[in-house]
Amino acid sequence: MRPSVMMGALSQPMGPQLMSEVESRVEQALAGLGSVRNINELAGSTAFTSRLFEVEVDSNALPDTVVVKLEASDPATQFSAAALQLYAREVNFFRHAAEASPLRTPTCFAADLSDDGMTFHLVLERLVGGHMDQTGGVSGDEAVAVISEVARHHRFWVERDISPGVSLPINNDLYLAVLPDVMDAGLAVAREQLDVSDAVVGLTGAVRDQFADVTSALIGPTPSLCHGDLRAENILVLDNQFAFVDFQVGTHCDPVFDVAYFVTQSVDVDSVADIERDLVRSWSDEAYAGDAQDFDDVWNRYRLATAFCVAYPLFAAAQGLEDSVRLTQVEQVFARLDRACQDLDLGSAVSRPAR
Repeated sequence: MRPSVMMGALSQPMGPQLMSEVESRVEQALAGLGSVRNINELAGSTAFTSRLFEVEVDSNALPDTVVVKLEASDPATQFSAAALQLYAREVNFFRHAAEASPLRTPTCFAADLSDDGMTFHLVLERLVGGHMDQTGGVSGDEAVAVISEVARHHRFWVERDISPGVSLPINNDLYLAVLPDVMDAGLAVAREQLDVSDAVVGLTGAVRDQFADVTSALIGPTPSLCHGDLRAENILVLDNQFAFVDFQVGTHCDPVFDVAYFVTQSVDVDSVADIERDLVRSWSDEAYAGDAQDFDDVWNRYRLATAFCVAYPLFAAAQGLEDSVRLTQVEQVFARLDRACQDLDLGSAVSRPAR
């Protein structure tokens, strides 16, 4: 793990024009709460859709330092984020769900969203800790500990109503209309710049061609509030406890999806085969505590969710692989998926998606 502040280390100083725009937005975010003494942009943000700033404040209502999260500076990115309800989902999570969730999340002091959904702000607790290692991959023991925390969150939200706007169903009409074409674009970029295995290419075609059926099946028998972007970069370690951040992709679906996503995004490929079945079983025991589950059914749902996760490195590739860190991480996810194609027979999971 690398030491960090909230979502990243301090970046290079901002230029005068950007600093002026940021100062104005930060002052809006802090209106009535305090005044700004100093602003530093945080590098290493996990999402290209947002910007993070460490802000020192004079305030009787806030700590001396907070984190302010704002929309991206690019209008096209803001438009895409609004169309996918990314900013709305995160604002609504902190307004309506964060305090109740068993997950440790940063305290939110202020949250606001524009009427068009293109701009937002969050004023958040500054958490100092270490990010889990996204690039190197987390160990099996770390994966078990994370999934145990997330299982309690899943169990909680299976039994409760989720406020409108906190999440989208994984089979929503916008995803069905847009994301298969994004997969095609991402695969073209990935095959040009990376060595994508035949197994992963074949899995991509199967998921893309049955996208509606697969996403419908991924609602599952007991849908819950899923994080939606559960990966190492969105998890901080604070005194041997986990804190979870970045809730822009809150998803209403089978909670085993979060497990599959975390494994394919973040778990060391050399460790996962030894722990995978036990990891899913322990998650199921906690997420469905007191409710007996047919583990074969849970396992098959996990296989289907793992197959669907081929979409995510393709979405990243469609945004471009010029950034060396992104390219490395996409390459690693493809390696994990190639392993899963062999060990879990993902092709058959897609050919008969359980409903």
